[in-house]
Amino acid sequence: MNLKKNQEIIKDSLKQQKKRYVMLIILMLIGIILGGGFVFLLSKSDKTILSSSLEQFFKNVETDKLEYVTSFFQSLKNQVLPVLLIWLLGISIIGAPIILFYDFIKGFLLGFSLSSILIVYKWKGLAKAFFYVFPHQILGLCITIFLCFYALRFSGKLVAVLFFKKEIPLRLAMKRYLSVLGFVFIASCFISLMEVFLAPTLLRLV
Repeated sequence: MNLKKNQEIIKDSLKQQKKRYVMLIILMLIGIILGGGFVFLLSKSDKTILSSSLEQFFKNVETDKLEYVTSFFQSLKNQVLPVLLIWLLGISIIGAPIILFYDFIKGFLLGFSLSSILIVYKWKGLAKAFFYVFPHQILGLCITIFLCFYALRFSGKLVAVLFFKKEIPLRLAMKRYLSVLGFVFIASCFISLMEVFLAPTLLRLV
């Protein structure tokens, strides 16, 4: 009887986790779509500025005028600071809306970037857009979903303990949550390395 009950609890837990992942993926996809469409709402002057910025970026890539060390630490800062923020929001009981917004905005920014490249370079921009996102941006999105999932999960456990008086081993949960932070930090370093050293090489091939 207890075995059957435990199996039902595990099954319900897996269903909840799956729903949470699906929600985060859908929210990010909505962000990508809206971000891609937002470019078309820009004024002509804004599009001109955007076009100039993109052309300058790809020109620097093609002529290999990137400051690799500076770019790496800048990229790492851009990766790590949001990670720490989302992780800290996970140990609060009010961080869920901001975590969901971050998941959405990551998709929005990617959609905006891809749409901008395609508008400026037309069909020739397809290859540029592909290597702009692959592999580091794709991995970054996966890591974002992974981190947001565990942040929401830990925040949910805190709510369950504080407001519903459920008995949850918070010390064990905190250890696991810390291991998530460690994994995401290492992954962020790896993503920054790819963004600075691999992505420009791939972009120069197109």
